[in-house]
Amino acid sequence: MVRASFLQSDRGLALLGLGVLLLTIGVWRAGVLPAPLAAAVADAANTGPSQRDIEMQTQNYYEALMDVGHLRWTRGKLVAMMARLLKAESRTEQGGNWVSIRSSDLVVSEEGSFLDYELKPDYETVYMGVRVKTNHWGMRDREYEQAKAPGTFRIALVGSSNDMGYGVAVEDIYPELLEQRLNAELAGRAFERYEVLNFSVGGYQLLHRLFVADTKVPAFEPDLILVVATMHDLRWAVYELLVNRISTGLDLHYDFLKDFAARAHVEPGEAKMRVRQRIRPRREELVREVFGELRRVGEREGVPVVLGNFRLRVDPVHPEMIRQTELAREAGLPTLEVFDAYEGHTDSEMYLTPTDSHPTAKAHALLANELYEDMLADETVRALLLGESVSQPEDDHAP
Repeated sequence: MVRASFLQSDRGLALLGLGVLLLTIGVWRAGVLPAPLAAAVADAANTGPSQRDIEMQTQNYYEALMDVGHLRWTRGKLVAMMARLLKAESRTEQGGNWVSIRSSDLVVSEEGSFLDYELKPDYETVYMGVRVKTNHWGMRDREYEQAKAPGTFRIALVGSSNDMGYGVAVEDIYPELLEQRLNAELAGRAFERYEVLNFSVGGYQLLHRLFVADTKVPAFEPDLILVVATMHDLRWAVYELLVNRISTGLDLHYDFLKDFAARAHVEPGEAKMRVRQRIRPRREELVREVFGELRRVGEREGVPVVLGNFRLRVDPVHPEMIRQTELAREAGLPTLEVFDAYEGHTDSEMYLTPTDSHPTAKAHALLANELYEDMLADETVRALLLGESVSQPEDDHAP
């Protein structure tokens, strides 16, 4: 009776499935698996994430178990599969709307568009267990006029799920808290009011964020564009949008992406697996070029673009976060390192659930405080916020 009950549970079925999977892999490695099954297993064992991996991981960027740079059967993929099963069970118990944003009613998709999907404007629903409401412009933010009012300093913040505020009330997310603190401490000095417009959309990879900063943000007359990045960007997601567009023959939109694809020797219509295998080893090169394009967007618009490099883990700073800062500076893109907000705090304080490390309301408050302090500590950003003249650094980055 106990045995039957265990097999009927989610964990029991997961363990049973794992046993069958391990047996299948063993037979495959012995070379005696029937050809169709052998092909399926071989495809699953390829380096790099599948589209299902991408959809699942964009819900929770920072889980160490989901490091797709190492997703092989012999290492992380079995653990990742089990993690997804356990996450699915925990979400069922929570009873919230824990689905991929692309599968939710919060977005509208446009086939072939560079962004793939956008938040619906003037829409309200429950997502990730909280009320989510968008403004007229399709932002999870209050209403703003597109034209900036006189005496206003406007920051355009471009991020992803953490910055959009998954699982947290809008009044508690760090872009809102940053706006409040700027107005509480600086309003009335150089500017009458400070605004932080939140262009963040869950699941947007670094290339999506570049496109938003390039095409959507300028119409709102920002004085500063803050593009948020995390360890996740350098690890893998920077290239997945590119892989999808190349393999489906869609326009890459940017000349630097077309040149990059040519150097990687990939052609439109090639299988995703092949494109991914050729691009992934060059991801540092791609990240550096994305940062360089962000710098050029700022130069074209006459607006400073700053990278916010956010560490959103209780764990020690990952070397790839430090490397990401180096790549940004090599590309001539100023960077703020928001690395210390979680110091001295536990997973349970900072992460929404044990299986979802999106920031809690408390984590958002800590991030807002560190970001504010880092902005004032940076000579260039401080001068902008206080309306002072900005000394121009020597342009020593590569053209």
